[in-house]
Amino acid sequence: MKTLSIQFKDKQYELLTRIAKEENHRLSDFLYVIIGNGLSIHFCEQGIVIQKTDSEYTEQEKEANANNEVLKQTEGWCSLSMKEREAKGWKYVDSTLSNHCCHSRKDDFIEILSDSILDLAVTDNPTEEYP
Repeated sequence: MKTLSIQFKDKQYELLTRIAKEENHRLSDFLYVIIGNGLSIHFCEQGIVIQKTDSEYTEQEKEANANNEVLKQTEGWCSLSMKEREAKGWKYVDSTLSNHCCHSRKDDFIEILSDSILDLAVTDNPTEEYP
């Protein structure tokens, strides 16, 4: 786990502490709630796309990428249509994480991140696993 440190003015800190107490939260847990909900709300109507890191590809995506690289080396590959490429086994692998064009909440990386941060507010033993 990593620690995020931000500074508040004394009055801001005092008010946040009092709000957390009124909401029956410790300040640290309340901040998880604010950050988790804030991400979800901020990106509700605003799209964002970031490149995947190697660790964010599934095993199936890694296998498809490897297969696609082999297929790209075959003679005449560049002149094939998408339909012909797919018939030879090529599969599209998205290299990005996105929060738009998602068919459900489980496909939206912002919602997954938001939910995983919210989970930190209610667990006594956070782990490094994401989500």
